[in-house]
Amino acid sequence: MKAIWANKIAPGFADWYAAKKGFSGQKSDKPIDANRPVNLYQPVDDQQDQGMHGQFDDQARSSSWQWWCTTRRGWLSSAAVLGVAIIVALVWLVSAGHANDPDSPSHRAAASKAS
Repeated sequence: MKAIWANKIAPGFADWYAAKKGFSGQKSDKPIDANRPVNLYQPVDDQQDQGMHGQFDDQARSSSWQWWCTTRRGWLSSAAVLGVAIIVALVWLVSAGHANDPDSPSHRAAASKAS
């Protein structure tokens, strides 16, 4: 999400930054176990799927507001449309109420011009 907004604001900067820092950001100073299983051609966890876990699990987040909004896009869109409709209706009701109010400033101005 940050990359999309950054590309809208400064196109090309995200590409430059990824080229400069992307590779080094995937590195770690932790030594690699020489006896670790190799998962290039087949999954290491044949017996039980452990999912996507690794040495960066401690930096991972368990939730994402972006994913929450994406999975509820229909409901959020409906709520936004309903909210706008309510605001428009309230503005219309308030302005319609003032149009019939003899004490409103517009009625007083019209009455003073007529007399």
